[in-house]
Amino acid sequence: MVREWTSKECEIKVKPSSSVTIVTSATLASLFSSGQVTVSSIAKDVTVTPPKKSVEQTNFMGRDTNGFQNATMTKKPFAGAKATMTLTLDSINQILKYCTPTATDVSGGYKRYQIGYYNASLGQTEEVAMSLLVNMSDSDEYVALLLNNATMDLGDRKSGGTDGVWEYDVEFNCLPKDYYEEYEESY
Repeated sequence: MVREWTSKECEIKVKPSSSVTIVTSATLASLFSSGQVTVSSIAKDVTVTPPKKSVEQTNFMGRDTNGFQNATMTKKPFAGAKATMTLTLDSINQILKYCTPTATDVSGGYKRYQIGYYNASLGQTEEVAMSLLVNMSDSDEYVALLLNNATMDLGDRKSGGTDGVWEYDVEFNCLPKDYYEEYEESY
């Protein structure tokens, strides 16, 4: 029987990569037992793309002994992993603090963020490396996808249609070496 996961069986969590250490003595999900922001309840249209390899075909003059055009295939390095999703504006401030850790206090208890803020004392743009966990589990099976040391980019802010809910497009990107898939082998 093929197992089909549904949205209600999925959890999506985000936390700074500095607090995630990949070890073989702990599951990926257990690394997110504290200090994370759970965005499952405000996420939709989630897509996780694992690292992909690509090849390039170079065609040459003439044909081989089987009648096909002479050609070679060159393997290219793996491309990084990517996750995209749409988050509702609810609780987005929890995510914003990861885009730039320096917020300006504004009177009345407000915080002001500037994404891409250049911190002159650090000599660089402030950005926090993120870890994104997509965890699917029930009483019988478990699947976890982790993008570690990922960059997080906030995309368009848009009204989600007739319901009037404002949404953010969010994209996470990481190197192939920082992408993990974990399965419970219960067969």
